[in-house]
Amino acid sequence: MISLDALPAGVYSDLSASRAGTPVRPGIVFDRDGVLIVEAHYLSNPDDVCLEQGSAAFLRRVQQAGWGCGVATNQAGIARGYFDWAAYRAVAARLNEILTTEGCPVEATIACGYHAKYGEQHPDGDFWRKPGPGMALYLLHHLALDPAHSWLIGDKASDLGSAKAAGMRGGIHLLTGHGRDAGEREAALALADDRFTVLAADSLLDCMALFDPEHGFLSAGDME
Repeated sequence: MISLDALPAGVYSDLSASRAGTPVRPGIVFDRDGVLIVEAHYLSNPDDVCLEQGSAAFLRRVQQAGWGCGVATNQAGIARGYFDWAAYRAVAARLNEILTTEGCPVEATIACGYHAKYGEQHPDGDFWRKPGPGMALYLLHHLALDPAHSWLIGDKASDLGSAKAAGMRGGIHLLTGHGRDAGEREAALALADDRFTVLAADSLLDCMALFDPEHGFLSAGDME
């Protein structure tokens, strides 16, 4: 059993206090680059942090409904040697500053710096790096999120794959970031089955119309 409390050196979390053991609630795990913020190739400069359209408004809405919010992000740039953890933390601090100013700070962000082809290898690297379930499980555990009523929003099929592997209710694939890359939408939709729902939206702004505080996310058919 891999511990969700002792993170390996290639995984970083800014969690300040765990809610593990408290009553569970619904929640959302967000991918970062291309979802909450505009995709910037291997982002390492805090000055380049820019929110995607609708990010702050959507975060405020779900938080006001009592949903927990966390971020899970693969950071291959660390494994590739493009930047280090200090640079990552500077970018993360800038994003936290922006979200706090907007009145919608997330509760925790976890980042995986492992990559199967680059950098230092770890036997549990594939568990932590999406589409592995590790980061989603970490946030579900420490933010006291109920997997049966929690969702992940991402721009890659691998994001949604991690949610499915973690036993979450479903995932929403966006067309921002890498969402329009060849095959991404199709691969994301193909993950759907009787226990994992996949919805499609253009952006977080469009997710506003799908969100129902009591029932989670509804497809267009559900809302008719």
